[in-house]
Amino acid sequence: MPGQVDGGSPPAAAEEIVVAETEVDTDATGDAGGAAAAETVDEPADDAEVTEPAAEAPPLHVWSRDVATPGRPGRDAYALRLVSSRVLYDGGVLAAATPAFGPLVPSGELRVHHSERDRIGVADADVVRITSAHGQLELPVRADDSVMPGTAVLAWNLPERPAATLVDAGDAVTDLRVESLR
Repeated sequence: MPGQVDGGSPPAAAEEIVVAETEVDTDATGDAGGAAAAETVDEPADDAEVTEPAAEAPPLHVWSRDVATPGRPGRDAYALRLVSSRVLYDGGVLAAATPAFGPLVPSGELRVHHSERDRIGVADADVVRITSAHGQLELPVRADDSVMPGTAVLAWNLPERPAATLVDAGDAVTDLRVESLR
């Protein structure tokens, strides 16, 4: 019959388990826990300090639906915010190990809005020095109107010009100072 364990009925087997779990272990003297249990009872000594009962628990925290927005670090009037992106063919293992991909890996260049390039005072393909709080690179700049003013775009994993030189993963954002080398 389904549900039988060793020929018995399931309710009878469950009842045996409950009885076994509720029985008290007695020793030869008939004491529950034996003499050893009586010796291990901790009673405060006469000269020991009696501790006060624990204070009342603090009130529960009430969750607020307001979400704090983290503040942005200050930036000066000349700084550009770095946006780093991936490109299909970069300096990764696949492109480096496949000779056919070599010509497809772009050279590193900093892309900025044309108004930012004009403010810096350089032309397309002029080399600029890019400095952040964590490093410095020198590479060509190119105007790109798809880039928002106030930002600069640099591909992440390009050979010889890694954007990781400028970025610290612990910072929320990376501000750049871009200067011409003329």
